[in-house]
Amino acid sequence: MEIGFLQQVLDMIANNGLAIVISVIMIWYFIHVQNKGLEENGEKLSDIAEGIADLTEILRPEQRARIENMMKIELDNSVHLIIEKVVLVRTQNHISDRDATELKIAGILDTIHDERNGRLDYYRWKGRPASYYTSQQWVTTIHDIFVKAVYEENFNETRLKNSLEEAYRRIRLEFSQHLGK
Repeated sequence: MEIGFLQQVLDMIANNGLAIVISVIMIWYFIHVQNKGLEENGEKLSDIAEGIADLTEILRPEQRARIENMMKIELDNSVHLIIEKVVLVRTQNHISDRDATELKIAGILDTIHDERNGRLDYYRWKGRPASYYTSQQWVTTIHDIFVKAVYEENFNETRLKNSLEEAYRRIRLEFSQHLGK
């Protein structure tokens, strides 16, 4: 069979020229080297992916703790911000126009929620920004507390603070549960 193969190569050289034969050999060699390189690189990439997966498993609890801590800080700050906004709305607005006041409150709370989500977007959990795990329902919960405080005849800042802290505790728990799903 070697003699037949050698005869074929010699016939190709005679009929088609040395350039074509060299081109075919170069193409064959290039394909062979590329396949070998891809196999080696594939193995290296697989090893790297396994290392990253191991590292992710190690860092996951720490990342979750970071996200939950960031949310705790955000919600604690929101308590004070909401109290400040309630006092501002009570003193600066015509609260007799309930519809306009509630629209203003909704706008304030939406802005606070959106800003918080923007800061949470710097963190990722399970491939999604951390704000994915928040809920628009939380705005409604705080809205009810806000409106009640604005229209309370005997406004008490301490009572408002306690109500907000309790609501934000529930929100923090719900957020943590969303992260766990």
